[in-house]
Amino acid sequence: MKIRCAFGLCIMVGLFAVVAGVAGAQDRRPRVDPGDGMPPPTGLVQYIAQVAEVSPAKFPFVRLNLSVEGVGNVIAEPYYVMSGSRVDYASPTTQQNLVCYYLLPGDRITFSVADAAKGSVISNVRRYGPWGQAPTPVGPSGAGGALVVQTKLGSDKGTYAPGETVHLVFTVTNTSPEAVRFATPSLQKYDFIAYKNETVIWRWSDGRMFGQAIGQIVLQPGESVTYSESWALKTDPRDRAIPGTYKLVAKLATMRDVAPPTATTTITISDK
Repeated sequence: MKIRCAFGLCIMVGLFAVVAGVAGAQDRRPRVDPGDGMPPPTGLVQYIAQVAEVSPAKFPFVRLNLSVEGVGNVIAEPYYVMSGSRVDYASPTTQQNLVCYYLLPGDRITFSVADAAKGSVISNVRRYGPWGQAPTPVGPSGAGGALVVQTKLGSDKGTYAPGETVHLVFTVTNTSPEAVRFATPSLQKYDFIAYKNETVIWRWSDGRMFGQAIGQIVLQPGESVTYSESWALKTDPRDRAIPGTYKLVAKLATMRDVAPPTATTTITISDK
């Protein structure tokens, strides 16, 4: 009887090992939170790494080959909070880790994980340099440092009368030798804003609806993208732009962890 039970137990253990091995071989999807809304395990340690390879799957899942300082090469995947079987895009943790999907080889990141040497699901992911470049903030054309992109904002003229329309053209050019990518939290790609004495007088995106899907802007080396919009100077005394000088700002609508490429110019509105 004892021999028969022991033999049966051995068969059950063997079958379990085979099933587990097959499941492990077939399930190559990035690992995520099982859906209970719980945060990643406690006791996380922060690491610095350079991205060696990016293997994207169906958005937003991606597998990263990282060269981690003091550890070596590890395979990691971003942690996403789940709501049932869906990724919870409203979660701040998910939003922060979405940057992983847009990384390129050569990027530098910081992240948290229990033990980087074992490779695991990483969280608190932050880039500390523009994609494919040294850690220099992305800024407007003419700023100090080695810029990834150059920007330019122009209007059709410098002085306008009340009731006229200001035509604006915003151009972003990739001046780096590699492709650059900017993630956007919605389908909005850009925005135009008018200031008078640091007060917002007009914003192009106000009152507009944009699809709530993560987007991206990709520029190949030397490639430019141009956005054109118009600002109608209202003549109604209750809401018209009063005479004076205005600062106009154009920018890409990037994720909050990325300083958006921005350009400015000024115009004057006359009193007649």
